[in-house]
Amino acid sequence: MRTRFVYVLLALTFTLIFSTYISPSSSASSSINNVEYGPYILDKCSYVYFWVPCEAAGETGIAVRMIYPHEPRYSEGAPVVVYV
Repeated sequence: MRTRFVYVLLALTFTLIFSTYISPSSSASSSINNVEYGPYILDKCSYVYFWVPCEAAGETGIAVRMIYPHEPRYSEGAPVVVYV
């Protein structure tokens, strides 16, 4: 449980850092909703859907699915998969 919490925290930190460096237009940032779906739990991983503001993506922004494993696959940690 603690391991999964650490991975979720790292993934959300990565997402926040990534979204900080994106400079959306004022129209994209004002109309985007901060909706997040999940986490959905599967056998070996979990995933979350969320949207990142982006001028090129219009009002809704870019849909992102972030997948993270329950157990580490490597001694350095477990990577996160991000679908855009």
